[in-house]
Amino acid sequence: MPCLLLLEDRDHGVQLTKGARAGLRGIARQTNKLQNVDAYRGLDFQATWIFMSKDFYDRIQEGKAGLGTAEWESLRDLHVAFTRAKDETLLFLV
Repeated sequence: MPCLLLLEDRDHGVQLTKGARAGLRGIARQTNKLQNVDAYRGLDFQATWIFMSKDFYDRIQEGKAGLGTAEWESLRDLHVAFTRAKDETLLFLV
C-alpha cells in the first residue's frame, strides 16, 4: 500500500517534473490530481504532500463571493485532501 499521497493542482498548472519524481523513486506513493477527489476520498496515508498554485492558495485565503460552479467545486472538496494523512500534511506553493 502507498504510504505517501502526492496531490498536484493540475487545474492551475502545477505538476511535478520528471526530475522531482525521480527523487521519490522507491517510495510507495499514489499521485493524483488535487481536483480528482474521488481517487483518494476514504483512503488513509502516512503523509500527504499537496503541490498547489500559490495564486489558488491566495484566493482561498482571501475568500471570494459569487463563485461559479467550477470554482466552488474546486474549493468545496479541499477538506478531503487535508484530512488524508495520519502523520503529516505538507503544502508546497508553486
